[in-house]
Amino acid sequence: QILGDWDDNGSGQLGLLQFARLVESLVPHTVMEVFEAFDSDKSGGLDKNELADALRSLGRDVDSPAAKQMLQDYDENHSEQLELIQFAQLAERLAPLALWRVFQVFDTEKRGVLDATDLSRFMRAMTIDVTSK
Repeated sequence: QILGDWDDNGSGQLGLLQFARLVESLVPHTVMEVFEAFDSDKSGGLDKNELADALRSLGRDVDSPAAKQMLQDYDENHSEQLELIQFAQLAERLAPLALWRVFQVFDTEKRGVLDATDLSRFMRAMTIDVTSK
């Protein structure tokens, strides 16, 4: 059913743009989950170490100095933490490259499309119940 919802050309497969629309529908929820999971002290903000851990979980190879620079770039109120909205803005900037990498991981046959099996693996990896959708 999920494949049918996002397969707008009836091919039984999702191309990168269709996959991007699917992921976009999941992103606000996913960004908040990542933010909350890595806000280890429950302060409502991510410090540079929490930010580095969160970005690594999103597939970015980030060391502490890079995380510190990103923190400075997005910390508009100079609190030395990123609040959820600031983290979401950063994640949005990083999304195109991350999306392509995720797509490549689940495109097991390297055909440039995801079939129902690939999509099911993606949804399970995102901890989304595919049996009820």
